[in-house]
Amino acid sequence: MKKIIGLFLIIFIFIFAYQYRKNIYEFYDEYFVPIEKKITKLEKNDYYRDYDFSYVQNTNDFIPHNKKDIKNIYYTIVNSGMTNFTFYCPSDYVDCITDINDLANDQDTISNINNFVHPYNSFKTLKTEATSSGKVTIQIEKVYDNEMIFLIL
Repeated sequence: MKKIIGLFLIIFIFIFAYQYRKNIYEFYDEYFVPIEKKITKLEKNDYYRDYDFSYVQNTNDFIPHNKKDIKNIYYTIVNSGMTNFTFYCPSDYVDCITDINDLANDQDTISNINNFVHPYNSFKTLKTEATSSGKVTIQIEKVYDNEMIFLIL
């Protein structure tokens, strides 16, 4: 009888794990994988500008510690030509999500950042999604897609 109950329990655990595997993977990724391993790798296209300005600078550090870092991360992502990017707020930067939401809703600053990149990397829309756990995902819809650039060139 104990063997049947044990076998039933093991089968139940496997079925449960299979049914909720996405949630289990997300939980593991969220709480057990170091931040440095979760950040999207930056890939620069042909229109990336290796220019720094007093207003914004390119960065290789995608763990923000203040508002200036966040602005530089946004600039670097848009300047690279990527359409999706994920980074994380460190736990010691308490106001990180608030500062990101403030920047994401500040159309003047976002427009100014857009003005510093090559026109082929400029965006039509920029969407920011930030979770309470510190995960920040930026999705960019560019003004020019590859087909339009090909026709222009």
